[in-house]
Amino acid sequence: MHSQSQSQSELDEALLKAARDGSITEIQSLLDRHANIHARDDDNRQPLHLASSNGHHQCIELLLDRDANIHARDENLYRPLHLASSNGHHQCVELLLDRHANIEGLTSNNGTPLHLASFEGHNQCVGLLLDRHADIHATNMLQYALLHLAAWNKHRQCIELLIDHCADKSLTDVRHCALSLSLSLSLSLSLSLSLLQPQYLACISHTNVSLPLFVLISQSLNHQKRGKTPEQVSKTPEIARLIRDRGACHSR
Repeated sequence: MHSQSQSQSELDEALLKAARDGSITEIQSLLDRHANIHARDDDNRQPLHLASSNGHHQCIELLLDRDANIHARDENLYRPLHLASSNGHHQCVELLLDRHANIEGLTSNNGTPLHLASFEGHNQCVGLLLDRHADIHATNMLQYALLHLAAWNKHRQCIELLIDHCADKSLTDVRHCALSLSLSLSLSLSLSLSLLQPQYLACISHTNVSLPLFVLISQSLNHQKRGKTPEQVSKTPEIARLIRDRGACHSR
């Protein structure tokens, strides 16, 4: 039996936990007792974020029916669709898209849901997002294209899907020329090489590197030939060969 003297903060905390755990009956009960559907945890995530991150399809549906904000963003500007895509919950991705989630929403590092699914190797989510016309040419803050991210982590099925949907094999990234450019531009920023690794490029972690640096780097790409193509960032000859030899794309 639920206590009748729960404070608002206790109700809200219980709702966040229920969404994280996927307890649909508890969510219903807490909302009926006026728990705040827009409550936030320490990462600025709402119940809908937590249900999406953990793949609780029915909870997502209930929360949306009770007016949860499908466009809510956490501290890194992740929306529920980013989290469902990043964690490979394709049923949740489909539901969120059916309920008009923004397929091109950007994280703090300019990553889309398709970037995250490609980086993590969730081919079902990649295929679904592509079928819903996600931007195949999207790049993040370091000009990493979708194919770079899939190639780096050797996700063969994602690579094949992306190439079949006309991903550009010739795009070059910024990561491989970032340090030399920052020196040549005499920018007084202290860069840690770890901040330039691909796990950050998929917009999973906050970075302290300022946006103006990346703007300058991006603008200088045409004059610097040190960026690498998806084939060149591949870690194995097999993946490089797959990218090189995969046939012409099939237009959507």
